[in-house]
Amino acid sequence: MFVRQILAIVAVAVMTLPASARTERWSVTGTGTEATVTDCTDCEEDIGLLVRCGTTGMPATLSVPFQALDEEPAEDAASQKIVFTVDGEAFSYVPQFEFWGMIGYLPKIELKPSDPLVEALKRGQVVDIALGESRVRIPLNGSWSALSAFERTCPRGVGGESE
Repeated sequence: MFVRQILAIVAVAVMTLPASARTERWSVTGTGTEATVTDCTDCEEDIGLLVRCGTTGMPATLSVPFQALDEEPAEDAASQKIVFTVDGEAFSYVPQFEFWGMIGYLPKIELKPSDPLVEALKRGQVVDIALGESRVRIPLNGSWSALSAFERTCPRGVGGESE
């Protein structure tokens, strides 16, 4: 009798779980210029960090939806920095902002294949991302596999290194 009650409780719990829940394990989707890397699997709109391949020969972009601003940054905010700290090692950038509708203004940076942040994200355990007073922590579970697969398929080439 007790076992049936436990099984019933488990069955109800499973039925009430959302059909798609965010899994904090990095993943890569698409190929070529359509390739993307996210900090999660089955994350739908709940993406914390996104790396997108772009035009052939150009750097990829790294966006941080978890750090989206509600309002457009002021013109004098150009000196605002976004800092990625991977296992205690800090990487500082001046982001651009991209409007994503209801999500807000996402900070984004160009990410070249040789950028030291790429290797840090691949080998690290956790990344802390700071934009102004806002802070977010993202686990790096599976980042090495996802970013390595992205590097193989995204056609950034030499052009992604020039500036």
